[in-house]
Order: sequence, then C-alpha cells, then structure tokens
Amino acid sequence: MLGFGKKLFADGSAPHAYMLTGSRVSSTGIMIGHYERNGELTIGSNALDSPSEREIARQERTKREG
Repeated sequence: MLGFGKKLFADGSAPHAYMLTGSRVSSTGIMIGHYERNGELTIGSNALDSPSEREIARQERTKREG
C-alpha cells in the first residue's frame, strides 16, 4: 500500500504489486477481495496521452468560471 494513513504493514516492508484472484459480496454489501502477490511494484502514470474532448471542454469551462 502506498500513501498516507495508518500503516497496514510494518515499517521497512517493501511494497509489492498484487493481483485480484477472487472476490465476493457479503450479505450486507461488503466487497471482499482475495489478492496474491504479483511481482515487483511498478510505478507509472495514469495520465492519458492526450485529453478527451470532454476533458478539454471541462478545462475551458474551468478557465472561464475561474
């Protein structure tokens, strides 16, 4: 886990990638996921190569409205 907040693992634990191997929803609506380690963590970007038309319109609207 990366980020801030209460630590799930001990200090000095190396981050790893995980793969969802199964999931179910409890009778109360809670999603329970089962994960397995899936190699080393890779850090990348989720930014798109170019913004969509909708994103361009949103940016223009934000500029106009301040």
